[in-house]
Amino acid sequence: MAILQKHLGELVGKDIVLVMSDGQAFKGKLSVFDEENIMLTDVMESRAADARWREALVTVPSTGFEGVGGSGIMIGDSGTSMLKLTTVILRIRHISRVWLWKPETPEGF
Repeated sequence: MAILQKHLGELVGKDIVLVMSDGQAFKGKLSVFDEENIMLTDVMESRAADARWREALVTVPSTGFEGVGGSGIMIGDSGTSMLKLTTVILRIRHISRVWLWKPETPEGF
């Protein structure tokens, strides 16, 4: 993991996108990392194939959902294809792709 850790060090404090080996995608600000874990803040989570990061998201509770106010702590299925979370900790060994998030604003926006 030495190569990944070297590049992650350059991305601390920046918005990045992580795609996990199961196809789940996370976009957020890289807060900290160590040899085994990575922490993102101000996170949007989606399946990589469904990611539309520029859209505003509101999670809609459904049966089986438990949450704690606006803290971003969620357990269960929220009934949405995208979630906005406060903090996420991920295992580095499950990351398949990582890149710096630099959105280009289309003309007229």
